[in-house]
Order: sequence, then structure tokens, then C-alpha cells
Amino acid sequence: MAGLLTEAEVNSARNINVDRKLRRFYKPAFNLSPVGLEGEKIPTQLGARFSLRSIKTFGAQAVHTVMPSLAVSGTQELANGMTGTAALVVTVRRNLEQNVLRYTCAAFDVRPPCYNQTFNTFEIQAFDSRDYEMNNFALSVVLARTLAPGLRGSLTLNAGISQYINSDSTFSLQGIDQKRWNFSGSANGALHYSFYKDISFFGGATYQSERSSLGVGQVQSASDAVKNFQSSSLGNYSRYVLNLGLSMNF
Repeated sequence: MAGLLTEAEVNSARNINVDRKLRRFYKPAFNLSPVGLEGEKIPTQLGARFSLRSIKTFGAQAVHTVMPSLAVSGTQELANGMTGTAALVVTVRRNLEQNVLRYTCAAFDVRPPCYNQTFNTFEIQAFDSRDYEMNNFALSVVLARTLAPGLRGSLTLNAGISQYINSDSTFSLQGIDQKRWNFSGSANGALHYSFYKDISFFGGATYQSERSSLGVGQVQSASDAVKNFQSSSLGNYSRYVLNLGLSMNF
């Protein structure tokens, strides 16, 4: 019995990163001066990174996306053994190729995503790559501290805003020019314990929330000839993530 195994490529990605680091002396953040350095400037690690990511997705939702981003950050050793880092990241997402995916649904067509129980024939717009082009601005703050020998904890807070540059497809089908704004926030607490030489345990909990100015879901066009479906990732959602793991270096 002979068989042929084939593998379809789903997507491919390429990355380019350029980093620059500098060491300067500034006043400690929130006046959290280390012991013995009260009122003085302390060493501050400054960093800048430019990255360019190119993603090609194949299949029905084929699209070629580029995402340049610029990140600037600063890190200081603060009071009580804490390390503080603040970073600002600006990311732009653009499509070099656009793709609108539509299905034609006939009467009583029960195939997904039609589920048509009437005599009507209509179209379903299942994907519009223009819905995902945006400018994103994100701010993060990280505080880390050694809690006990071998045990280190950290708290990370993130906030971001995404400005979508194209009219949302749901409103475009109704002849309305309406753009989407998304607001995101997350908090993460993590622990890292060095157990023995190159063996360590880690764990953390994250809460993430996304709020959008527009909803998502099934919306019909003004003529009822086209029904639009959008990914739930564009709309409101909240989630909790727990992770535990073991790290071993060889």
C-alpha cells in the first residue's frame, strides 16, 4: 500500500530587527532611590528597537501584511531591590495585497457558513483584509524584585489603543463610513524560582481586556443581498490566562 503525504503551507513570516542601547544617568522614577543614592542620578539603561515583520498568509484568506514597529524603553534599579522598566511601542499594520472573501449561498444551502433556510439567494462576506489595517500605540510598565533567595517576582501592566484606518466592512456594506477604535489593557503577575543550577520553575496569571467602539457579528447590507461576518477578535472580549512551567538548560 503506497501513500503520498503532502503538507500545505499556511503562512510564512520574515523579521528584521535593529537594536540600539545606551547608558545614561537620570533621576530615579517616582523618587524611588536605591539606598545610598538618595537625591542623585542613577544609571539608566535606554533602548530602542526597530523591527519589520512581513507575513504572507495562504489559502482562502490569502493576504500579504507588513508590520513595522518602533519601541523605546528605559530600565532603572530602584529602591528595595526593585527593577523598573517602561516601554512605548508604536506599530503600523498594512496590507500589500487586499482580499475580500465571499460565498454565494443558494436556497436551502446548509453548508457553513450559509445555513440558509429560505428560498433566497444571497452572499456572505466572510473576510475583508481591510478590517485589520491599523495603527497601534502601547505602553507597558514592569516592576520586578527578588523576593527570596532564588525567587523573583514581577508585575506587568499594559495599555494600548488601536486606530483602524479603513471604514469597517460592516458599515461599508450599508454605505456608511465608520472606523473602528479598540482599547486594550492587561495585568500580569509572575514568579520565577531557580531550583537547582540550570533548572527553574515559573508561573503566572494574566488578565486581558479588549474594548471596541464597534460591535462584530452578522450584519446584513442595506439591500439584504450580502451578509457580513467578522472575527470576534475585533470586538469586545476579556480573558484570564494561567501558566506553569519548568525550564531546563543543557
